[in-house]
Amino acid sequence: MEHISDINMLDMLGGHIDENKHRQLMHHIDDCPDCRRRWQEYRRTWQVLAEFDADVSHVDLVDRINSALSKTSAPSSFPFAGSLLRIAASILLAVVIGHLAGKWSLQKSEEYWQSAAAQSLHLETLLPNSATGWAEPLLEDDFQEEDSQLP
Repeated sequence: MEHISDINMLDMLGGHIDENKHRQLMHHIDDCPDCRRRWQEYRRTWQVLAEFDADVSHVDLVDRINSALSKTSAPSSFPFAGSLLRIAASILLAVVIGHLAGKWSLQKSEEYWQSAAAQSLHLETLLPNSATGWAEPLLEDDFQEEDSQLP
């Protein structure tokens, strides 16, 4: 059995639970240290509250709630819901537009990719240790210029 809910404990204290279920819950309380600790705390609180002799027989809470509800307009469970929905829609729109723009920018023609591959191969031939050796004269010229500038 899982732990006893707070509502069930309050129902037990208030006598709003049938005897069979009450026995089952008490059996669980006897076996479960966590529920037993909570049960003892609830009983102590219930006893302290019972010591207050507050006469509330003249207060009709249901009428007061109903009259307060009739005076107010339709309650909004969350006053900023409209603003949050607009912000969420804006973010979603920005994400979709960004995704589509990214997809569009990646759609290049076959010709573009062939040109990019050829350029990278061409640049590779100019590397210092390339098999073509094309960069050697350029590097030698640079070294000769540097040597001539030394005092």
